[in-house]
Amino acid sequence: MAKLGDNRLSWICWCLLFVLYLDSCKCDRTYCTQFLPKCVTKIGPIPWDENFTMKMDKIVYLSVSNNEIVGHPVEFPDLENLNELIIVNTTLDHLDKLKYKWLQKAHFISDGINSIAEDAFEVPTNLSSIDLSQNLLTSLPSKLFTRLPYLNHINLSNNKIANISRDIFSANSFLMTIKFQSNSLEELSMDIFSNITKLEVLDISNNYLHKFIPSEMFLNMQDGVSILDLSNNLLTILDLRNIRVANVILNSNYLRKLSLGLGCVELFAKNNEIEDISLDASAATLQMLQLNHNKLGDNIGSICQCENLRSIFLSHNNITKIGFCFGKMRTLKELNLSGNKLSQIDYGYFFTDFLETLDLSYNIFEEFDENILPLFQNLRYLYLDGNRLSEFPKDLDTIMPHLVLIGLSHNRFECKKLLTLYRQYKATNRIAFNIDEPSPVNMTNIRGMICYKKNESEIPLDDTENATSDSQNHLKISNSIFRKELQKLRLKLENSENATLNPEYRTELPLISPPVTNITTPIIMEAETAILTEKNLPEETDQYPSTTNINEYHPQRAAELRNDTNATVLDDIFKSLMNIEGKIKDLGQFFSQNNRTTVTQSLDDKNSEHTLATISAILAVAVIVLVVGVLWYNYHSYFFYKKLRENNAEALRTFPNIYNYQ
Repeated sequence: MAKLGDNRLSWICWCLLFVLYLDSCKCDRTYCTQFLPKCVTKIGPIPWDENFTMKMDKIVYLSVSNNEIVGHPVEFPDLENLNELIIVNTTLDHLDKLKYKWLQKAHFISDGINSIAEDAFEVPTNLSSIDLSQNLLTSLPSKLFTRLPYLNHINLSNNKIANISRDIFSANSFLMTIKFQSNSLEELSMDIFSNITKLEVLDISNNYLHKFIPSEMFLNMQDGVSILDLSNNLLTILDLRNIRVANVILNSNYLRKLSLGLGCVELFAKNNEIEDISLDASAATLQMLQLNHNKLGDNIGSICQCENLRSIFLSHNNITKIGFCFGKMRTLKELNLSGNKLSQIDYGYFFTDFLETLDLSYNIFEEFDENILPLFQNLRYLYLDGNRLSEFPKDLDTIMPHLVLIGLSHNRFECKKLLTLYRQYKATNRIAFNIDEPSPVNMTNIRGMICYKKNESEIPLDDTENATSDSQNHLKISNSIFRKELQKLRLKLENSENATLNPEYRTELPLISPPVTNITTPIIMEAETAILTEKNLPEETDQYPSTTNINEYHPQRAAELRNDTNATVLDDIFKSLMNIEGKIKDLGQFFSQNNRTTVTQSLDDKNSEHTLATISAILAVAVIVLVVGVLWYNYHSYFFYKKLRENNAEALRTFPNIYNYQ
């Protein structure tokens, strides 16, 4: 086995030396061309000839990625018809003046650019799309885009831009998309975008905005499709009354006050602290309202004026009453009022003709009026989880003929009633139950829905009570077991007492006339009393209960006899236990030592064999794969670069995509 392993290792070492020799070869010009194309980046200036430049004017698309370009532009002669230039994931750190007159798209993505020349886009005046995302820009020249009247899309996301010049977009009235997300902006004035007439998307999310300056002029974004995204910032007050935008996204700010402008169709403002909201300007157009996790309370009067709403989300807003707020919304289809403090609903609270989803979960409803349910004829989804319901109608399939899902988990149903409801609804083959979390553990439930037994007077509100009762039960059990052991010990001591009263022993005690009483009996009686009363056992003391039955004439002799007799019995018990325990330990150590010795030897042998074989096999396979890969790569590189040399190989090695236009 050792020889076989040595042979394998020797072959592996020779193969590794061969591979290292290939990699250590000098990267000269001839060797690079024939064998190692990875050295192409070290080649000097690119020579041009007439045959090659005649073909460059046909190139309209040029893409360069994963290269070590240090600066741009790289001088490409005669790229007169270039329309798209895409440079991705290079080492480009500065963008200089571009000289491609007909360029329409310039994308420099994830290149590490930290500076841009002010005249970088002066020549290609037909540019419509610029993407400078995922770079290291901290600022932009104020006149960077002034010569680009047809610019439509600009992406400056994922940079480190801290401020924007007010005149940067003054000449770009046809801009449609502007993305500044994930930068370091702290203040923003909407006057920057006042000259833009066709703006559709303005994304300034994930910044550090804490100051939003409204525009002095009215900013009219495109109707129906426009999006303003200011989410994940630090805004506290926002006034959008001078902005006409269809979709507003304000999630995860610190907003306390919000005023909406004209034309808003959808508003997303969850995870804020909104207490005061004004929706009057968009009352006629607003269709979707997402205000989950705010602090509105009962201040929902402005919402009630938006009668064309179709979806409303107001969960976790501390709402205690809604009144007839939603009774005038004739197009309402989805309403979420979960996680509030509602306790009742009444006639006229909702316009139910088109309502399909109603979420009233995790409120404080104790009952649900059966006479109101028939009003929800078209309701399909009803969530009542997490309330205090204990009664609910059984014939729900006839009361609500379109219902397909109901949530009743985490209420106060008795198990028998909940099981009846479950079977009744399940028999319809239409109504399903919503389980809002996994099945509860160690709690009575019907298919994951918690229920309570009939003999339970109240629902446990604190888990500490259960823990206390469990500990008391455990103490009772342990005390009963210990009491049985004490009873056995008492019997043994009584037997020893009878032995001292035997006539054969009395001959040895002529001076003791009264019978001897066991001195440990009162101690056992006291322990039994403590167990029965569920108290702690008495601690050991040096003072024993006094006895009155000992002979007055020879008290010392009687005490010595009693102590010797009781000590003998107890010593025998403890000695036998100690002997048994010692023998068990010795036997366990003997077996463990033998097993450990034999198992260790066998495992060492097997492990050494398997380890050596495994290492040898892995190394051999790795070396074979590496050698085959190197040979295959060099073989194909030889023919590839041989062909490149025939068509001016050096130029094509720098930009391999040009080869496709031959």
